[in-house]
Amino acid sequence: MNRPTDPMHPASRRPRAPWPLGLLTLLALAALGGAAFWPGLSGGYLFDDLPNLAQSRTWKVDSLAPAALWAAMTSDISGAVGRPLAMLSFAINHALTGEHIYSLKLTNLLMHLVNASLVFVLCRQLLVLAPGECQAKDRAPPRVTLAAGLVAAAWLVHPLQVSTVLYTVQRMEIGAATGLLVCLATYLAARSRQLAGRPATGYFALAAAGLLGGLGFKESALVAPGLLLLLEAFVLRFRGPGGRLSRPIFGLHAVWLAAALLAYFIVVLPDAVGSSAYEARGYSAGQRLLSQGPILVMYLGQILIPSPDSMLFYYDHLQVPAGLFSPPRTAGALATLVALLGLALAIHRRWPLTALGIFWFFACHALTSNVIPLELAFEHRNYLALLGPLLALVELSRKATARLHGDAAFTAMSLPVLLLAGLCFLQASTWSDPFRLHTALAGRNADSPRANYALGVELHALARGDTRSPQWALARRQFEHAARLPQASALPDQALVVMDSTQGTPVPRAIWEPFASKLLAARPRPDDISALHNVVACRLTGRCHIPDAYLLDLLDRLDAGNPYFTEVGIIRANFLWNGPGARDEAINALRERRSRRKNEYEVDIALAQFLMASNLHANKGEILMLLDAAGAQELPPATREKVRLLAEQLDAATREEGPRQ
Repeated sequence: MNRPTDPMHPASRRPRAPWPLGLLTLLALAALGGAAFWPGLSGGYLFDDLPNLAQSRTWKVDSLAPAALWAAMTSDISGAVGRPLAMLSFAINHALTGEHIYSLKLTNLLMHLVNASLVFVLCRQLLVLAPGECQAKDRAPPRVTLAAGLVAAAWLVHPLQVSTVLYTVQRMEIGAATGLLVCLATYLAARSRQLAGRPATGYFALAAAGLLGGLGFKESALVAPGLLLLLEAFVLRFRGPGGRLSRPIFGLHAVWLAAALLAYFIVVLPDAVGSSAYEARGYSAGQRLLSQGPILVMYLGQILIPSPDSMLFYYDHLQVPAGLFSPPRTAGALATLVALLGLALAIHRRWPLTALGIFWFFACHALTSNVIPLELAFEHRNYLALLGPLLALVELSRKATARLHGDAAFTAMSLPVLLLAGLCFLQASTWSDPFRLHTALAGRNADSPRANYALGVELHALARGDTRSPQWALARRQFEHAARLPQASALPDQALVVMDSTQGTPVPRAIWEPFASKLLAARPRPDDISALHNVVACRLTGRCHIPDAYLLDLLDRLDAGNPYFTEVGIIRANFLWNGPGARDEAINALRERRSRRKNEYEVDIALAQFLMASNLHANKGEILMLLDAAGAQELPPATREKVRLLAEQLDAATREEGPRQ
């Protein structure tokens, strides 16, 4: 019997092929993530956003011209190599939409959605390859796809992710994770092909490219070799074709591990322990290591019991322990972490994904919870580490739902994900307005100087300079409260100085003395230097009525007490030059500082600029020597470009002066 030829005849229509389950899962992830984070896209800049983005011009390009993008990529920002891909992404944002913070945050969200897709792919690979699971196939079975989708969804909308995705500058962390996830997923694909006896060189090359891309965003991608080692140890077991031990694979990871340990003990550890940064922090490398025990336990608590009220963002209230048992909770936290690692080793053959998840969490914190003199805690450090505990729960969840029908099991496991999405939505809504956010953070952590200072800044901005405004009085109360807290920097006191000195009369000594005393009490910390810089800048612009005698006395005493603190010396010289106009004294102060300590390129450049501004032709030899000395040091790309431009300006100016003489 012939089929009807009429295309409208029911028998002529071919049934539509169902959408692949994997594609449907990716679409569901995009919809879920977009809905959960959308309220927070209207928020503002926060904390490190201010110096790195809001107050910086280096990334704010107006076109996609290669020269403009290259200048942005090589702009100064923290990090050993300048994080060029992160700066490139910010520059492209600005060229397309201007300084529109909504667009910046939207780009972060889109990158986060891409990462969730990569997490889904990675989890599906792990569920297929892990011992005891399904055998590797070109297409994972539906139950594996759904399980991977649930893990990716939980990672995507966990409320702890809000302080990475909506914290604009942490696109660096998000981008580093993108490269890292590409590296891990393509490495697993390559090893799967190897196990099947197929060529895998191209996939290994993609893994290497992913790692390099991640490093272009942030150095946190350096944990990649450690994570790859964990994948081999717990999932692939260093197997080659036929299931036997692959000596090349085992040898490669052994070399990586040995190289990492040598670099740590020969380079990282001595450099960190001897770093002057610990003097500014006020604690030692050993104390920092001890502090990370309770902090890692705190992170695990935030992951497993994700209450938004526990997510403080600012953790400057934390105090480093004096010793292992001072306080006793330090030893208890470290014992808990050691027990977790011991448990992972004990169950790694029976429950490999649980063991992998536990070690994954620690590996992701291997850089930031080490001796490197960073801030003690930040929530964005859990961006990829969060996947570890979720992986650890996979096998436990399977056991708990083993007696349930497939649909019932999926429904039961979907409920926690939906709860996480709701909490994420609430947290993102808090981040939707700067005043609402800072009010919440100060309320959650009354002991945080930064949280209370930030709320004071918001209230001061709302007052718009009106001393009769209720917001003015509330801002002052916040600053006074923040200044009294034990861990407070000089920033709250600086705010009080600025508030009083911008009213047309000189700042009262009763307000000035606490500010000066806090700066002189110990080696200035980074926040203290910011406070000093702000006060000097306010005086030099004429907004603040601060007697020069106050500032000169403070700067002289700070410089005498911190003879090797570069920033203090440069701020003092800048004030002498631009304040009382003591230009010769400013130049001589930097010359004296340079004679005491070489290889401070900041001093070389500042002195060269002062000399160029005072007498270009007469000081050409000294200026060239200073620029050569600065150029011979390891400089950030933008600083090296600045040295080059100064040399060109000097050359052009001396050519102009030559014919006149």
